[in-house]
Amino acid sequence: EQMLSGFGGVLYRALIPLFTCICVAARSGTAVTAYLSEMRDEGKRQWEALENFGIPPLWFFVPQLILTFALGCILLSYIAFWFASLGSLVVAMMSNPLCTYYTWCDTYWAALKPSGIFWFEGTGLFVIKNACAGLCIALISAYYGSRKRKTSLETMTNLSGANVMSVLATLLVFFILLLIEAH
Repeated sequence: EQMLSGFGGVLYRALIPLFTCICVAARSGTAVTAYLSEMRDEGKRQWEALENFGIPPLWFFVPQLILTFALGCILLSYIAFWFASLGSLVVAMMSNPLCTYYTWCDTYWAALKPSGIFWFEGTGLFVIKNACAGLCIALISAYYGSRKRKTSLETMTNLSGANVMSVLATLLVFFILLLIEAH
């Protein structure tokens, strides 16, 4: 029972948001970098077309990217937590015949200290962690995607750089905020 109560807290505060943000950084961040990099291709001149219309391309893309990644990381982490909780219920009930739904409910949610249906102790930091990670992913993807390139090798370098830097920035954000949360 003690392991089950600690498991809920660890999932909510650290594991689910961290893995969700790393997956978003690795997949979506790299996809955005590739899209912007393709627009930056000198042969297609899409980037220059936006500039000719008087639209600064980065100012056109970055606000939407920030909003999308920040909200996306929060929502995906929250949904992933609920599905992980459901998985925890199924595994607990199948692996321990003495564990009932009520036993699981009492022990799993004990460490989270619910203050409503969808709010728990630490929800503010949960939102801040995910939003900051989403902000970092969006800015890094926009930076690497907007860099000039001449060859496909430079594109691959930009994609790899964006991927690595997004994951490292996400780890750094979570490390710092988990240290703050521990105190």
